[in-house]
Parts: sequence; C-alpha cells; structure tokens
Amino acid sequence: MIIAAIIIAALLLFVFIVAGRPANRARKAFSQADALLRQAESAMIRAEYGLAAMRYREALRPARESGCALFQAEAYYGLARVFEKQGQLSAARVSLEKALANRQEWEGEKPNFAALISNMLKDVNRRLPR
Repeated sequence: MIIAAIIIAALLLFVFIVAGRPANRARKAFSQADALLRQAESAMIRAEYGLAAMRYREALRPARESGCALFQAEAYYGLARVFEKQGQLSAARVSLEKALANRQEWEGEKPNFAALISNMLKDVNRRLPR
C-alpha cells in the first residue's frame, strides 16, 4: 500500500514537472526577448546601429519561442529602422514586410503600431530606386 502511494506520488510529481516545463520555457523566452529588445532600443538611442541590429536579431529566437508575435514584429521593425539609418532600404522593406506578416496576432495589443510600420513601409518604397 505504501509502495503504491509512493509510486503514484512520484508519477504525479513527474507529470507536474514535465507539464510545467513548456510554460517555464515560454516565460523565460518572453523575458529574454523583452530584455534584448530593450538593449537594442538603448543601442539605437546611442546610434550604435551594429549592436542594435545584433540585439534585434537575437531577440527574434526567444520571441518566437515565447509565442509573442508582438515581440517578433518589434524586432523586425527595429531591424528596419537600423537598415534605414544605414541606407539599406531593400533590407528595411523586407523587415517591415515581416513585421506586418502576422499583424492579426498582435494588432489588438498595440493597434497604432501597424499604422506606424505601414507608413514607414510606404516611405521606404517611395525612396527605393525603380
């Protein structure tokens, strides 16, 4: 009887630990993406565009892992801003298009962000050589 109770308790503990892992990983990825985006913004303010681009790229992986579409959009938008500052308008356009690709997933959280990205995309397209 005692052995059966110990086995059941061990199995329940195992299930609890395994079930909690994905949520813990997602929370950790969310925090990591958030921190990297803040570091990238700080680098942008200091006009350290190489560092900003690196941090935005690094933020994409944990943003995907966390399931936070808004963080993905923010990372792509940030990359587009870096590319624009560096005169890489084609790369900026691609990043802006990627930022808008899943807008239906995040637009409710930050509704004016889509308009901001769209306006920047229009401006970049206007400035691209034909």
